[in-house]
Amino acid sequence: MQRRDFLQIAVMLGGITASGLARALASSAGEAPAALRHITPLQRQQIAVLAELVIPRTDTPGAVDAGVPAFIEHILSAWYTDTEYRIFSEGLQTLEREAQQRFGKPFVNLDEARQTSLLAEQEIHARDQLRLHPPRQRSAAEKPLIDEHAPFFNKLKELVVVGYYTSEVAALSEMVYLPVPNAYRGEATLVDSAGKQYIW
Repeated sequence: MQRRDFLQIAVMLGGITASGLARALASSAGEAPAALRHITPLQRQQIAVLAELVIPRTDTPGAVDAGVPAFIEHILSAWYTDTEYRIFSEGLQTLEREAQQRFGKPFVNLDEARQTSLLAEQEIHARDQLRLHPPRQRSAAEKPLIDEHAPFFNKLKELVVVGYYTSEVAALSEMVYLPVPNAYRGEATLVDSAGKQYIW
């Protein structure tokens, strides 16, 4: 089965429709692949730090443990449109510039509190941007829109969450995997006694 066919079937079955990222993957599956973009060593470091800030290691594995940075790099280099890549790259550059101007250090060398503070500013900026320029509303019958102009913070958070919760690490540590769901239970709970979400 070709990648295009798999993605289109998955979308029809509702398996990966939760995010704009998934819709982007499906809609671009029929296009000719573009040349891969190069991820710089600095970008690679920034992505790893940011992913761990969004989902840090606690009593469960963090984003880095789940391989999220590699997932993000792959999406950036092979899947993102030029517009999406530009917005994401500019977001990384903004964090770096602010870190150097305020603290005289690269973003990746700041302590966690300062990194979190700079990232929180990006979240506020994203919220303000969406308030001023909300995405166009659509009817239920319309094809879901892919907002390639979404702010950097929104793109980052989506990539980290999708990358984490589609990883084996998250499936084994935070969810309960049922490879073959059993008998029909009309009022079955979706969460087990330990509070873990069932997936299958």
